[in-house]
Amino acid sequence: MGKFLTAVICIALVALCIYGMWHGWRSRLARQANMFGSLKEVPERYEGMTADAAFEGEYVSTTIFGNWLDRVGFDSLGFKSKSTLLIYPDSIIFTRNGAKDLWIPARRTCGSRRRSSQSSPPTVVWRARLWRRTAWS
Repeated sequence: MGKFLTAVICIALVALCIYGMWHGWRSRLARQANMFGSLKEVPERYEGMTADAAFEGEYVSTTIFGNWLDRVGFDSLGFKSKSTLLIYPDSIIFTRNGAKDLWIPARRTCGSRRRSSQSSPPTVVWRARLWRRTAWS
């Protein structure tokens, strides 16, 4: 009986932790949807246009400018996926597998850097400014 009760308590604690993570993520999505609005679609003018450069890689996440730990989750930005980064003179586009493409006008980017570590392949990190209620305008 003691082992059974211990197992039930452990399972209940794990379930409570999973529920807390799920509830926290849903609350973050609701908060950010009210904060930013929604992403704009990739303009049609880029269809058929050749990019200046293209890089295969992995889209990991978008974070709040100035706070690298505050991950943005609204409008499918929180989903990790294989991606192609397309660079145009006036914007960049992430074409993401299984998620909405991400279009960032050049005027919204504030820089980039190449980062690599021993445990991961080289990563291109872009920082984009998101403004309240006028995201990506």
